[in-house]
Amino acid sequence: MNPYSLPALLFQSQLALDEERFNDAINTLNTAKEHHPGSRDVQSLLQKAHVLLKRSKQRDYYKVLGVSRDADDRTIKRAYRQLTKQHHPDKAKSQGVTKEEAEKKMAAINEAYEILSDPELKARYDSGDDPNDPESHRGNPFQGNPFGPGGGQHFFFQQGGPQFKFSGQGFNFPGGFPFR
Repeated sequence: MNPYSLPALLFQSQLALDEERFNDAINTLNTAKEHHPGSRDVQSLLQKAHVLLKRSKQRDYYKVLGVSRDADDRTIKRAYRQLTKQHHPDKAKSQGVTKEEAEKKMAAINEAYEILSDPELKARYDSGDDPNDPESHRGNPFQGNPFGPGGGQHFFFQQGGPQFKFSGQGFNFPGGFPFR
């Protein structure tokens, strides 16, 4: 049996992905990419493995709300309402939870609902980009300010009305009107 057989490597990497061994899958797919550089299947699965690895290191908003990844808007909203009633900070004492813990749980629930209820944010999250994580914007050249930090245009404002200063023959308006 050929250890670099494309079907065998794809099967092995898919098995690793199914078992959530993302690094193993990436290593297997990199080997497949070396031996089969033109394979679209390898490239596609490698991209999927990287997204899944990244997602595994982020907060799982679907898990926070207790819904599946293919949940519709209605299911997400229902889960959100149920969890907010259940984990509201005012009910913390009766559940034997500190108010701070309940507030943290509510913050996580609200954050998850904020992302999953907005179609644009949900699409970004599903593609591997957490909209609430500032670290996830670093690698994307299309995110953020195209002029780099600080912006592209600078505006300067001064109090006290217009300030004119023409260097040359003697127009000096700011402190008076010395016409020469």
